[in-house]
Amino acid sequence: PVIARQLYMGGVGTVGLLTATNSLGAIIGAFSVLFLAGYRAKGMLVLYATIAYALLLFPFGLIENLWVGVFLIAGLGAADAIGMTTRQATVQLTTPDEMRGRALSLQTLAAQSANNIGTVEVGLMSSWIGSGSTMVVGGVISLGATIALMLVVAACASRPPLVREGEYTVSTEATVIERIIADTSKTPAARPKRSAKYATVIGLSEID
Repeated sequence: PVIARQLYMGGVGTVGLLTATNSLGAIIGAFSVLFLAGYRAKGMLVLYATIAYALLLFPFGLIENLWVGVFLIAGLGAADAIGMTTRQATVQLTTPDEMRGRALSLQTLAAQSANNIGTVEVGLMSSWIGSGSTMVVGGVISLGATIALMLVVAACASRPPLVREGEYTVSTEATVIERIIADTSKTPAARPKRSAKYATVIGLSEID
């Protein structure tokens, strides 16, 4: 309501139009995820959607034309739905069965808390600096936080993977195979004794 009143000088009808358009954009965004199923970097997809959301906040807060705002708020709904749907699907598909309930509960808590806190923040800031400026400030904060997170992800991805007990990564697979070949090419007496931990890492119960 405060956006409809301050940005577009509208009333109940403007609020309904903006709300309906935002929901329509969310539906389109959720369905568009079906066509992005082959995109492997799901985490980056969430970050791209967040960047798109942040960028759309700038014209949404600066342009006071209602029909442009309708188009922009539809884009905001679509970007938000893409990120939300991808996050939920990734959590459900990658979390172990015994941890899935807790992971989904934590995700839901974070999402609902962020939405409610954001609503209070937008209301307070709109009363201080206006709803248009509030949208711009929100865009700056969202864009800055997302870029910082992307840099952190890139830095973590550049580090060599660590092998833990009970698992191995694709980059260590060649090394493990080379060790197996080297061990099996020796006579039984010359083969080194490996620990149970090593056997677990390569997925074997015993290697001699």
